[in-house]
Amino acid sequence: MAGRRDFGDVVDRITSVAAIVTAAAAVGIGVYQAHITREQQKKSAWPYLFQANAYDFHRYERIVENRGLGPALVRSFRVEVGDSVYDDWPSVVHAVLGHDPQVIVRSSFHDGMVLLPGHQTAVLTLPDSADARAFEARDTALHTTVCYCSLYDDCWVFGSRDRRPRPVDDCSGGGD
Repeated sequence: MAGRRDFGDVVDRITSVAAIVTAAAAVGIGVYQAHITREQQKKSAWPYLFQANAYDFHRYERIVENRGLGPALVRSFRVEVGDSVYDDWPSVVHAVLGHDPQVIVRSSFHDGMVLLPGHQTAVLTLPDSADARAFEARDTALHTTVCYCSLYDDCWVFGSRDRRPRPVDDCSGGGD
């Protein structure tokens, strides 16, 4: 009788250990699946900003476009000509051309703006003129940097001279 009881205790212990291992594996798999799902959600809302210049014989434009999958939450936008930082486009155009432009059109691309996927905005437009042609010829002196975040607060900085955005912890440094 004692042999049967010892065998039954061993079976009970093996069954208990197997149940604990199975439960731990199920919890581990659940945590891993949640991690994968979170990463997929983040990727499905990933913004990817692109900057470019366009001159089509009718006007000069500097554009920012969201080529990503999710909205880009703009946290900062910086404009430099040489070593100087500017707050307004007329000053930028003056710095590049050496004189005030005849006509300038600019958008409100700023901190707090949301750029939806597949959309672009012209941050600067110069209508067809000698100024537009001269600006286009000298726009290599102009450098713009945007810091933006996804809906999940993943942030990137992308400068007009960069090949691709680079991840940053946040945009509190102004995108530097």
